[in-house]
Amino acid sequence: FFSETCGYDIDQCDPEELKDYIQRILRVNRYAAYDGQLANYEASTHYSRAGHRLAPMMAREMPWLKVILLLREPISRAASMLVHILDKNMMIKNLGPGGCLKHRNMDLGECLLRTSQISGQRSFPTNYSTPLEAWLTAFPKGQVYVGQYEALIDDKTQKEELRKIKKFIGIDPNLPTGGDAEFMSRNSRKGSINPDGWPMKRDVYQHAIDIVLEDSK
Repeated sequence: FFSETCGYDIDQCDPEELKDYIQRILRVNRYAAYDGQLANYEASTHYSRAGHRLAPMMAREMPWLKVILLLREPISRAASMLVHILDKNMMIKNLGPGGCLKHRNMDLGECLLRTSQISGQRSFPTNYSTPLEAWLTAFPKGQVYVGQYEALIDDKTQKEELRKIKKFIGIDPNLPTGGDAEFMSRNSRKGSINPDGWPMKRDVYQHAIDIVLEDSK
C-alpha cells in the first residue's frame, strides 16, 4: 500500500496515510460490509509505473492476485496525465498548481517534451517495458491479463474486451443477464477542457513519437 503524499514509497509512508488509502481509495469498509462478496476495483497509471516497488511485495502478500494491465498509446497517456493535473489543479514541484499546461499557455506539445510521463524528467520509469517487466516477473503468466486500453473504450470492441476480462477474473462472461455489460466510466474532461483538440506543431509531435517508438516496439 502506498500514497502519493509519501512519494509512493512504502518506507516513507505515514501509518495514517496508509489507513486513509486503504479506507478511502480501496474502500475496505464497503468490501467488508458485503462480507467479501462484492468486488472492488481500483485503477491508476501509478500502479503499473511503480511495478518495481509494488509487484514483489504484492506477490508475496497476495500470491492469488490477478493483475490486469491495460496498455495505452503512450503519447495519449502522457497527455491525459497533464490534463488531469490541470483539471485537479494539482501542485507540481517547480511549476505550481495546475502543472505545465497552466503555466505554459496550454502548450501540450511543449509540456509533453518538457515535463510528462514520456519526457524522462520524473523519478518513475517513463516507458512501459521497465515497470511492466516487474509485474510479469512477480506473477505467473496465468494471473496477468494484458489488454489494450483503446479496445476497452471503443464502442466497437468494448463488449468483447469486457467479456475477455470477465472470463479472466472468473466471472461468467455472459453476465449480466439480459444484456452486455457496459464500461460505465467516461472521460469527464474530454468535453470541458479544450474540447476542440490540442494544436501541436508537426515536428514536436514527431519528436514525441521518436521518444516512445523504441519502447513501443
